[in-house]
Amino acid sequence: MDLTLHLFPGDSSFLSLLPELLHELEESFLPKAKAKGLPIFFDWSTLLPDTIQSDALKLKQILSNIISNAIKFSRPMP
Repeated sequence: MDLTLHLFPGDSSFLSLLPELLHELEESFLPKAKAKGLPIFFDWSTLLPDTIQSDALKLKQILSNIISNAIKFSRPMP
């Protein structure tokens, strides 16, 4: 599964814990992907900004939905 995430500043609050949020999402979805037989690799590039301006809860919900759908609609590797 290959997801590319492009983050752009929003207009709510500053989110400076972006690496922690991404790590939390990785930890929560790894078991689900493995249970379905999907190899999953999270590559948090060093190109991520230190801070983005966004609503942390909404960003987490959006990313969770994207990752969940990717797992749901992907077929296991043979």
